[in-house]
Amino acid sequence: MPEELAKEYGPSGQSIRNWVREASREDDARTDEMTTAEQEELSRLRKENRQLRYVSGVREDLQTAPGETLRRICR
Repeated sequence: MPEELAKEYGPSGQSIRNWVREASREDDARTDEMTTAEQEELSRLRKENRQLRYVSGVREDLQTAPGETLRRICR
């Protein structure tokens, strides 16, 4: 196929194979990077995780020392 493209467009078949190989490497490198949407989702999930851990900790504290916990969180 590169040879057919070379006949039609001018560069050698080897040049086309090199371009395809390089483009493939660049695509592989891009798959390791997160998109903006993925970064935003990760940030949102990390924040949600922090909030859930906090609530879980407060719940545990309320079970063991309710008065002290309420004073601490209602300040």
